[in-house]
Amino acid sequence: MPDTEVKNIEKMIAQEEKTDEKNLIHAIKDLKDASKTAFTSHKDVDKAHHDLDKALRREHDAAKAVNNATHAHERIQTDVEQAKERLSIKKQNEETLGKSKQRKQTLLDDARTRRDRKHEDREARMVQLHTHSATSGSESVSTTASPTVEPGHTQAPPTAGTVHKQVSPTAEQVSPTAPAKTA
Repeated sequence: MPDTEVKNIEKMIAQEEKTDEKNLIHAIKDLKDASKTAFTSHKDVDKAHHDLDKALRREHDAAKAVNNATHAHERIQTDVEQAKERLSIKKQNEETLGKSKQRKQTLLDDARTRRDRKHEDREARMVQLHTHSATSGSESVSTTASPTVEPGHTQAPPTAGTVHKQVSPTAEQVSPTAPAKTA
């Protein structure tokens, strides 16, 4: 296999590596952002609890002086109801953000798994590429070895000028669990 083809394949593999790394960095950033938002939501819930306790204490004080402060008592009851509503809303928000954080953690774990699997595939292709380029010129490797494409993802087309060759598997390439092909 000519050196230019090997270099082109190596460039293609390096570009795949960069793309995977960018995707992973983006997933990590999303997780960090979700963690910050969930933490802020948790602080808001604590503050809402504090506000509710404070409103309940004020309601109790106002109830003692109900003969002199009927109007103030009603106003504070409204504050309590509003604090309860805010607490309920903030609890719902905390739950939603917690689920979002968990989903993003799962996406990050999946991205890491895909990155590792693709990295192993690329390493295997590089080893195979260098093994075949060092041996006789009559055997060659398909320069567009297709990695497994995950559902919902697309595979980039081969770069322009790439030569496509078909290769029959050698004895080293045949899986030990798969039966050997006979010609």
